[in-house]
Amino acid sequence: MVAGLLLGASLLPYIYAASASGEGMLFGGFLFNPIDGNSYLAKMQQGLHGSWTFTLPYTAEKGTGSLLFLYYIFLGNLARWSGLSLLWVYHLARLVGSLVLLAGLFRFIQRTLGEGVPARLAYLVAALGSGMGWLALPLGAFTADFWVAEAYPFLSTYAAPHFSMGLGLLLVLLAPPAAPAQEEAWPSRALRTLLLSCCLAIISPFGVVIVLVGLAWPGLKAIFPLRRESLRAVLGERLPWVLFGGGPWLLYYQWVTWRDPLLAGWNAQNLTPTPPLWDVFLAFSPFLLLALPGVIQALRIESPNMRWIAAWLLLGIVLLYLPIGLQRRFMMGLYVPVVVLGVWLLNRMLHSHRRLWLVGLLLFILTLPTNLVVLLTVRQAVVTQDEQIYYSQAEADAFRWIASQTPPDSLILASPDTGLLLPAHTGRRVIYGHPFETVQAETQQAAVEAYFAAPTPEFLAERQVDYVYYGPRERLLGGPMPQGLALVYESQGVSLYAAP
Repeated sequence: MVAGLLLGASLLPYIYAASASGEGMLFGGFLFNPIDGNSYLAKMQQGLHGSWTFTLPYTAEKGTGSLLFLYYIFLGNLARWSGLSLLWVYHLARLVGSLVLLAGLFRFIQRTLGEGVPARLAYLVAALGSGMGWLALPLGAFTADFWVAEAYPFLSTYAAPHFSMGLGLLLVLLAPPAAPAQEEAWPSRALRTLLLSCCLAIISPFGVVIVLVGLAWPGLKAIFPLRRESLRAVLGERLPWVLFGGGPWLLYYQWVTWRDPLLAGWNAQNLTPTPPLWDVFLAFSPFLLLALPGVIQALRIESPNMRWIAAWLLLGIVLLYLPIGLQRRFMMGLYVPVVVLGVWLLNRMLHSHRRLWLVGLLLFILTLPTNLVVLLTVRQAVVTQDEQIYYSQAEADAFRWIASQTPPDSLILASPDTGLLLPAHTGRRVIYGHPFETVQAETQQAAVEAYFAAPTPEFLAERQVDYVYYGPRERLLGGPMPQGLALVYESQGVSLYAAP
């Protein structure tokens, strides 16, 4: 039932939004953070065109290819092989990722809490719950439980395939070992960990860091005190195999963003700070209120699994506030140890499965309004035909023409809103289209808006623009239609001009 509810909640809103498109409008395919959603589609476009390397699609300079975002480039190649559209492949991947996440979550909770009532309650809350950020809505605040998708299984399945798939792999790697009688042989266990950590590094690199932090305690226990048997013991742990499988990819990502000036510029502005402490506290309550004292209890008793989960939660909170620009990425999956520790302590306090269900369900109900608000925003987007969610048939026709009739390396000048869509639907580059993946984003956005407010041929020559796109979104910037350019496409209020 839990799996059905989660999958239904992650799929039905998209079906509703697609079926409720207004006349002459098309659903863009994204309900949660369409800015990043279109950037994932733009990465898939590179795979659709046969590439296995990534270049910044929202930056005018093409740059050299690198092995970044391989998961989405693979999905693009999968669309090319299968003949399916990019959006179909994207949402099928989201469905597969959701199934992997559900399986990983079930395995993790079963290995930590067993198979009784506490495990079933924890699975229900972790899969469908969220925080109490809805309490801050009257004050105009949107806390992390509304938008940090990687922290919560529900939002991960709703948002994007790499969130759900990455979190599922993380939970599989972090699940405590099975009972000795059920544990697989050492070589196969090591090989499986190596492969899974390699996949996790490709799909969600920050997940590898979290796994390494989570496995540090049992790994260090195997090494110290130093004995002749220590090497054999540590090779039996998962820590070295995660390091061997994911570590090289992490080093490669650091190296490639250092050597490529365009990627270095992108990385410099790709800042994701952790929200304020009060925000995080509210976004993980009410179960955080139980998990924090649960950490103290877990460290006091002889329960290796609960001690280890307590260590993961504590170290995870520390990672959130390290003085680095990517703090928020370490929130990945943090809701799971919060729920497990909270339910575990609640069970110890109540000493009754009946009372546990009653109190646990009451607390669970407090976590539901946030997710309901997230789902209900779909209705508002449909009623207003939100231009971030929908685009016009005229734009779709123009995108198809551009994709089939212009050279693949063309640089197109368009408004910021159209600039988000063009790489996603055509694979062509733009001067500005994304707040992170456009290098020097603020400067480029201002330059694009200035051109459409007062077009000048000098700008086109200076930026080596191949085409100028002019449609409804460009008209909103207030300037006249570009003059002195060769018209190569015109239909339903959308024009494309070839720059001299």
